[in-house]
Amino acid sequence: DWWHNAYGLDVEILSPPHVVLLIGIAGILAGAQTMAAAAQNREGASTALANVFLISTGVIACMAAIAITEYTFVERHHESTFYIVTAAIFPAILITGARASRLRWPATAAALVYMIVMAAQVWILPLIAGSPKLGPIGHTVTQMVPLGFPVLLIVPGIAIDLILRRMGDRNPWLLSVVLGVTFVAVFVAVQWPFGTLQATEIGRNAFFGGSHGDYQNNAEWLVGPRDMWKEDGGISTTLFRIATWAVLAATVSARLGLARGNFLRRVVR
Repeated sequence: DWWHNAYGLDVEILSPPHVVLLIGIAGILAGAQTMAAAAQNREGASTALANVFLISTGVIACMAAIAITEYTFVERHHESTFYIVTAAIFPAILITGARASRLRWPATAAALVYMIVMAAQVWILPLIAGSPKLGPIGHTVTQMVPLGFPVLLIVPGIAIDLILRRMGDRNPWLLSVVLGVTFVAVFVAVQWPFGTLQATEIGRNAFFGGSHGDYQNNAEWLVGPRDMWKEDGGISTTLFRIATWAVLAATVSARLGLARGNFLRRVVR
């Protein structure tokens, strides 16, 4: 609805056929992660295998980021929906990797893999020639169009590693609450101003990739600062929803991550 209202387009990533495809990809990636964890556990002293496991975790984060693209456009970085969706997805992935890994900064490393891969596509895809084959075409496109610049997942990744290092043996639900609250607080603290920066002319440069847009966008959308979307009720409503629904989503996500991480820590076959 937001995409249609903003641009008059009916583009959905989470349409039924795409969801089926994403489920298949997620199954393959989860299987690859499990195999990497088993190999790591059989060869506990192998740093190389431990790195392979964290790379698989980072790739899962990339797949998840692609799946929720519709909710993570820069214009949404001051909306509660953006933080609720990311809080429901990313803690489970990072905490799974952190719980099962044998390395010292696992959540940070997995988040770094995600950021490197997603930033690389912002920088590399525009170097490849391409043109749209479907209509309507809103502006001339002569190269591949990348997805948006990655969110700053590495910062909450550092926070997750520090908490698990200090509280890793505590009650899992208590630990989940601490991880959920911390993830949301840290993520909002860094992503809110970063979204503001990306919405300015600075975000239009080649590094952030804000000058690119879907071929269906009008040419006027590609220039000038972007308006951040606001919710009815103003910033107080947004912050209240973040402090309640996003924290709840992050807590449940963290608990799922702890459970899967504990399983992967034990698997050897």
